[in-house]
Amino acid sequence: MIRRAVLAGLIAFSLIGYVTPQTVAQSEDEAVYGPLTVDCASMDEWTQDGKDWAIENGYCSGGSVAPANIVIGNCGHTGLFLYDFGNGTAYADMSAYSTIGGGMNSISWNLGMTNWTTRAGFNYGATEYVGGNTYWSWSQDAYTRPGYVTGAMSAKVWLVSGISCTGLVPSDSVTVS
Repeated sequence: MIRRAVLAGLIAFSLIGYVTPQTVAQSEDEAVYGPLTVDCASMDEWTQDGKDWAIENGYCSGGSVAPANIVIGNCGHTGLFLYDFGNGTAYADMSAYSTIGGGMNSISWNLGMTNWTTRAGFNYGATEYVGGNTYWSWSQDAYTRPGYVTGAMSAKVWLVSGISCTGLVPSDSVTVS
């Protein structure tokens, strides 16, 4: 069984709609990673200190900042790994890692999965307090029934410094037995 990344659902939240090579799994034993980017366009008065810091340190350009000014991967990365748990169950491992801004304050995430054999869809999501940690992870098993299952993760992260970051959708697939 060869694991393939599914490049579907490329636009989530206010994302730029393209994928970099980091979002493609190379083998069955690898997670799929996507860049986590500083979301300069959506930072407002509430996050002004974080936006000022991001501009001063070259993560955003000054003045009017548009989504096209997002620098890919300058905030960290998000990751997704799906695998066959057996007995009609898929298992999802998700993660986010921040590299700037003093760690994550909170994360709002969504995981959508589809079994293309049975046409069944599954959706999980939440907003969670991360407490300043630089790493976050979540795992879930789902009874999907046997078949070809794809999944895509979207995430929005708010850092302790007030910076907000958006994850460019990592997606993965697995054949569930």
